[in-house]
Parts: sequence; structure tokens; C-alpha cells
Amino acid sequence: MSAIVGALGVFLPSTHVLAAHAMAWSEGPFITFALAALLALAAYALRPDRRLLLATALLVAAALCTRYVGVALLAPLVAAPVAFGQGNARRRLGDAWLSAAVAFLPLSLWLLRNLAVGGTATGRSLQVHLFGMSHLRDLAKTVQGFGLSVSMPAWAQGLYAIGVGASLVGALLILGRKGCLRKQALSPQIASACLGLLFVGMYLAFTLASISLWDAATALDARILLPAMLVLAMAGIALASALAQALHRRALWPVFVLLLACGALVNGRSALAEAADIHANGREYTSRFWRESKVISYLKELPDGLVYSNAYDAIGYLTGKRALMFPAKVDHVTLKPNPGYAEQLRRMVEECKEQKSLIVSVDAVAYRWYLPSAQDLEMAELPVLRAFPDGVIYGQAASGATEPAAAPSSHALIATLKAVEGEPRLIFYHAPAGLWTPVASAGAHRSAIAAGEVRFMFGLDHDGDGVSEIATLKIVDGASVLLIYAQPAGPEEPAVVLASNRQPIPAGDVRFMFGVDRDGDGVEEVAAVKVVGGTSYLYIYTAPTGPGAEAAMVAANAAPIPSGDVRWMCPVDYDGDGVTEIAVVKVLEGVPYLYIYTCPKGMWTGVQQVAANAAPIPSGELHGLFAIDIDDDGPDEIAVVKTVGGTRYLYIYTCPTGPWTGVSRVAANRAPIVSGQLLNILPVKSGARGP
Repeated sequence: MSAIVGALGVFLPSTHVLAAHAMAWSEGPFITFALAALLALAAYALRPDRRLLLATALLVAAALCTRYVGVALLAPLVAAPVAFGQGNARRRLGDAWLSAAVAFLPLSLWLLRNLAVGGTATGRSLQVHLFGMSHLRDLAKTVQGFGLSVSMPAWAQGLYAIGVGASLVGALLILGRKGCLRKQALSPQIASACLGLLFVGMYLAFTLASISLWDAATALDARILLPAMLVLAMAGIALASALAQALHRRALWPVFVLLLACGALVNGRSALAEAADIHANGREYTSRFWRESKVISYLKELPDGLVYSNAYDAIGYLTGKRALMFPAKVDHVTLKPNPGYAEQLRRMVEECKEQKSLIVSVDAVAYRWYLPSAQDLEMAELPVLRAFPDGVIYGQAASGATEPAAAPSSHALIATLKAVEGEPRLIFYHAPAGLWTPVASAGAHRSAIAAGEVRFMFGLDHDGDGVSEIATLKIVDGASVLLIYAQPAGPEEPAVVLASNRQPIPAGDVRFMFGVDRDGDGVEEVAAVKVVGGTSYLYIYTAPTGPGAEAAMVAANAAPIPSGDVRWMCPVDYDGDGVTEIAVVKVLEGVPYLYIYTCPKGMWTGVQQVAANAAPIPSGELHGLFAIDIDDDGPDEIAVVKTVGGTRYLYIYTCPTGPWTGVSRVAANRAPIVSGQLLNILPVKSGARGP
């Protein structure tokens, strides 16, 4: 009993225990039945009584009816009468078989009922998909997380788990050598520890067998392993107490208790934070995400009808509508490909286009990897009924017309440099207001702006009038020249050079060039990343105000902004304060990351990383990145050009507001913006322009 109380003392201030009991899961009652059964078996081991054994069998039966993994309790249930029972071997074996039969009878009746009604006992088929190293890593991570709620590298988690196992085995070996495992010398601590460890071993064996033969989707996470970890703690505490007595070292037990208390204090901090988060934000269907979901609110207002979704369970529960899951690419339980996936997806798409159903994609349900992704749905060219920050509803209104979100009034334009009939042409578009909303052209220009060997092209408000000029870095007679053109007012308007510079802005090995407003005064400077002596430097110059005008270097940075494997760089006002930050896509260990830094204010002044994102903004086959304020609310969004399934798309996401904060896709376009032979793409603030 003291071991169980000690284990509860260790794990009650645990994030994992708190999270499990905040949910209507089966773990709570299963743990209750399992601990009661193990406690009763420990009492039976000390004073064998057939009535107590049968009562324990009923507890095991209740656990088995709660979760199939309760079969692990059969091992200690059978072992207890065989090892500790009274009478000869035949009687002890008879008691073991009787207790096992009583324990398994209710579940057997239930399985027979399932077989008669549904044609299958458990809804599982035998498929071999052996567990691998990833499962063992998850096991080590979970064991370490229960012991200490602190971040550790994978190798340290493995050593921690091995250390726990080795300590338990070592304690048993020492107690065995001391003769403490003999029936005559058995103590309550040792009895409970041995039965508990037998349960834990069978629990892990059954779970790994389930992963390998029946259910590949089983995760060795805190929820699945919670019963085993609690019993493991109970066994460890009992062994420590018995070991201190066997070795006649009284100081060993207080030291062990002190270590447990320190671990409980460490875990308690994260548990308090978890409790506060649950209180403030709820969990699962009662979470703030679902309570405040725009998708759910909109669906509640629609007439009843069929909905297909990756969040079918949440939609069905929260809206009362009939909701079905997207067709699965693979069976996530058996890992077998779904041979009918293509036909099922085609039928679902056709039903949506024929107004027979809606298709709802919720961004937060990306963990269902086996279902069609957002890109898969986009490639089906479904009509967008409504787009929200938390997801997209595809379908048509009752009238048959799509109902996109109202297009905001924005001064943001997207300029593209395309090859049209072999001739470079500058084509302007209004930014898309939402996902797949219509996009209008804002004019084209075939003048000298797009002609020549253009290395960089970007929008630059060099005079602070609120209208972008078009800045280009061109190679003229073998030399780099920065030319700043007025934004053309019509397709045949001449290209007017307002300013230019040869030294120092375009000189050297330039890798990136763009406009920044580092001080928020409205007048943009020119930022250039140059390689000098093998090192990348970011230099910021005043923009030239006339042809051949001088420019001064006003700020610079060597690290962290331009350092590392930089793939893309652009200016962004992530917080809408009018001061430019700098967004950088860097590749670390093969993975692209988006980092946003403050702009240096002067020569070699310090900068800060203020925001970051790993997915979805920089992920995938990325071809371009720029910032644009599509709704004129101040903060920029981030636009990326990506290739998905061989097709080029423009996706626009909200900008991350801090390190690893969530983002949402708010707009997208496939044609006409990024279609054709795209040479360059850039945002500009609009001025007067003819159609």
C-alpha cells in the first residue's frame, strides 16, 4: 500500500496524469481496476485465500472489459496462485485456471456478441507491421517524460530508460542473492513489486505485439503507457524500500525519498502550467479552438446536409450534422494502401460540385496524415464557399454560386515578370482576397523596365510618397547598375528612370537585394546581401534620389541575418508598426526554416529574432517568398510560390507573430498570377495605372 501511495505521490503532480484525467478516456477506470487487482494479489501472496483470488479475478474482468490490454493482468493473476497459493501443485494450477476463466468470461461473452452482430470480434485483422526503432525511441521518451518533465536529447532519453530498467533488474538480483525472494521470506513490498513488474512486462509485450500484428496506429505515448508507468513507479518504490531493509542501510531509503521529492517538484511545475492551460483553454471538443472555431460557427448556421471532413468527429459532435471522414489514402491501422482511394476521392469531389455535400478541411487536423491534404483538395479545383483562419469550406451555396469572403480594399499589388511570346513583360495583379477568389489584372507593361539582363527586381518607395517605384539591378556593359523606374501608368507608357546608382549599392557579389524601411519614416532604403571574402554581409544604403545620385551605407549586419544556408530573404512588417523586419528562409540539416529578425538600425548594431516558422510557410518545393499586406490592416502577410504535384501555386499565410507561433493560409491563387513563364514576382504599393 505504501508503494502505491508513493507512486501516486510521484505521479499526481504529473502533466501526463493530469491530462489523462481531464479527458473522458478509459485510462482512469482501467488504472483503478488494475491497481486494485495488483494490491489484492499482493495481499493474496502473503495470505492465500481462494475467495480473495476470485474477487481479484472480478477486478481483472472489469479491467479487461475496459481495455483489451488488461490481458496483461492475467499473467500476475495466474502467477500468484501458482507461486504463492496453498496446497499441492494440482490445486494451485486449478486455482490459476479458475481465476483466469472468471476474469476472461465477461470479455469472452462480449466478443461473441460482436462476432454475432458485426461479423468480427474486435474490428481488427491480422497484418504484420513490426515495431521499429521509432517505437523504441517513443518508449524511451515516454519513460523519461514520466520521470522528469524536462527536455532531453534522444540519446539521453534512451540512457534514462535503460538506467531505469537496469536499476530494477539490479535490485531484483541483489534481493535474490540475499534470499528475499523466497516464499518464506516474502515481504509485502517484494510481493507487490514482483507482481507489478510482471504486469508491466506483459503490458509492454502486448502493446508491441498489437503494434506489430493488429494496430500500427498505436502510439507509445503518455496516454497508452500511463497504467504501466504508474505500476512501474509502484514497483520501483517497493523494491527501494525492500533493498534498504535487506542491505541494512537505513540511509538509503531517505535518500531515495528525497530524490522522489525533487522529481515531483520538477514535474509539479509543468503540471501547474498544464492545469492553468486546461482551465483557460479546455481540451479537445471543449477547447477554445473548437469553441471559437469560425468553421464550426458557420456550419451551425447552414441547413442540415452531408459534410466530408478531416475533422468529421468534431463536426458531427459540435454541429449535429452528418459528417463522414475523407477517403483514406492508406488504412492507418494496417498501413495497407486503400485500393479504392482515387475513386472515392473523385466521387466525394463530384458530390461537392453537384451541391450534394460540403467538404471541410480544418488546418489543425494535419495529424491525420493518411487523409487527403489541403494541397490534394486544392488540386481538385473545388469551389470555395467560405475560407476562415482555421479552415476552408468547399461547396456551393443553395443558389449554386460560390460565396467567397468579401474582398478587402487593398493598395497591395503583385507585379510579375513573365516571358510572353519570347518578350519579357511586367504584369500587375490585384492580390487575391481569399482562397481561390477571382483575381483581376491591374495592367501590363512591355517597356524597358523588364528589358535587359535583370538580376533583381523589387518594389522601392525611394521618396516616401506611399507609392512603390520599380527598382532593378541590371547588368549594363558588364557592370552592375541599380535603376529605379516610376511605376508605369499604362501598357505603352515610356519607362522613366527616376534614380540610379553604380557605386556602392550594386557593386560586388550581390546575392539578395530588396527595399526596407528600417526607421519607419516612410522612405525606404536599399538592402543588399553581399559576399566579401567568403562571408555574407547585409548592407543597408540610402536610396538614390536622382540619376547617378550618391548613396550612403547606414546599417550593416554579418550575423545572424545573412549567415547560414540562406535560400530566400525579403522585407516584412510583421507587427504593422511601419518599421521593416527581415524575413529569411534558412536550411538547417535539410529542413527549411523561416526566421524574422529586427532590421539593424546602424552599423553592426544588434538584432533580435522576433518570429519563426517551420511549417507550412517555408516547407515544400519553394520557389519564391515575399511579404504583402493584402487587407491593408498594417501587418504584412507572407506569400510563397510553391510547386505541388507539378503545378505552381501562390499561397499567402498570416505572418508568425512570435517564435513558432501558428499561422493560417488566408489566400491562394493558381492562375493567372503564377501561371505562364514566370521570371520574377514582387509586391508593390499601387499608384495610378490604366487598365
